[in-house]
Amino acid sequence: AFQGVGVVWLGSLSWRVGRLPLVLVTMVVTVLSYASVDASILLEPWNPHLVFPWFALFIMYAWRLALAETKRLPGALISGSVIVQLHVGYVPFLVGAAAMVAAFCVLDLRRGRRWQWSSRSLRLAAASFALLWLPVVVDAILRPPGNLVQVMKYFTVGSGGEEVTGPAAGLGLLADQFRLSPDWISGPRLLDVDGSSRPGSAWFILVPLALMTLGIVAARRTGIIADRRLMTIVGGMVGIGVLTLARVSGDLLPYLFYWRIPLALLLMVAVSWAVWHWIEESLRDSVVERCQRAAPPIVVVVLFLVVSPLTRAVVDHPPAIDQVEASVEAMTEQIAVE
Repeated sequence: AFQGVGVVWLGSLSWRVGRLPLVLVTMVVTVLSYASVDASILLEPWNPHLVFPWFALFIMYAWRLALAETKRLPGALISGSVIVQLHVGYVPFLVGAAAMVAAFCVLDLRRGRRWQWSSRSLRLAAASFALLWLPVVVDAILRPPGNLVQVMKYFTVGSGGEEVTGPAAGLGLLADQFRLSPDWISGPRLLDVDGSSRPGSAWFILVPLALMTLGIVAARRTGIIADRRLMTIVGGMVGIGVLTLARVSGDLLPYLFYWRIPLALLLMVAVSWAVWHWIEESLRDSVVERCQRAAPPIVVVVLFLVVSPLTRAVVDHPPAIDQVEASVEAMTEQIAVE
């Protein structure tokens, strides 16, 4: 249910921002992201699973807030608080997005465009922030130093001497989502025996670099600020993703970086969006209209083709969600008998 709230909220925001075209695009990103992971992500109420659709929602809010839509501040604070409180691995993305939005605010101010903050939005944002972060403050008081201090130490000091993956592995882990047959096309791959992921070839990082270059060029040619800032936000997230993956310590368990999947898809969407606006200028109106009429049915068919096997996998999933669940249950029963 909690994941469903994130998906519905994403669809609602997409409708308010870009109507049906943006709704279809964000739903494709969501469905393909889920198809890239085992069905257990929908069945097991675990923090890394619950946060899965909220990351795309947060990026969407960051994008709209970067366009001076200050009424999006409460939604950005709520979605940002949710992702970092459910999974510490999202902290760099929250900090990075806040920095980029602040930079755009300062840039607009220098250009004579002052952002207008309504008192209602500020009050709602303050109330949401206080409500969501009150448990963290209480935790720090009752059980000092609290989880927040531990998180800050993790990102400033480190995880206590464990070896980190390093830049090459970080590039390989992210680039793996841009190989010839990524997870969102071929489905989830078999992991190593210990359940960890294996970094792909770092050379595939050239694919997102080429995509970002194409998207930036297209956005600059059209001059559409929304496209340019979307490319900046998503491109910045990709850079933060590489740095984050380079600091992963211990086993490379997939749940540590589920965010790779929607981030890769969002990059391709941002680039496609900017490129379409670029080539749209050189197309005849009749061609543009035919493309706009043909796109929704095609997207609906794609959604159906992806959702059908995913739904079947959830319905037909055995009672034991995790592969070791049956063994643990048997051991528990044996211990109870003894």
